[in-house]
Amino acid sequence: MNVTIADSGSASGSFECLMAGRSAFVLHGPPFNLSHIMDVHATPTSGWVSWPVVHFSGPGRLTMDGGQHASIDVIVWANVLTQQFQLTVRRFL
Repeated sequence: MNVTIADSGSASGSFECLMAGRSAFVLHGPPFNLSHIMDVHATPTSGWVSWPVVHFSGPGRLTMDGGQHASIDVIVWANVLTQQFQLTVRRFL
């Protein structure tokens, strides 16, 4: 995460999340049909801070197994004290 949030609510920077390997969290079935990898790159466009949680969202690109790509929209929150975050990915249909 390299995200800057302005007082106006606009956001800039970049977000990348790579989830790979054999884990209990695998996105089988529609709409993603993943087996082993999920690589998300996003460009935040809006956000806000409610200490200690930072929220941002924006368009991005999902790279799936076999190199397939999809346009997506992401919503992320990150707690800077607990170092936890949640990524929500919505695929454009």
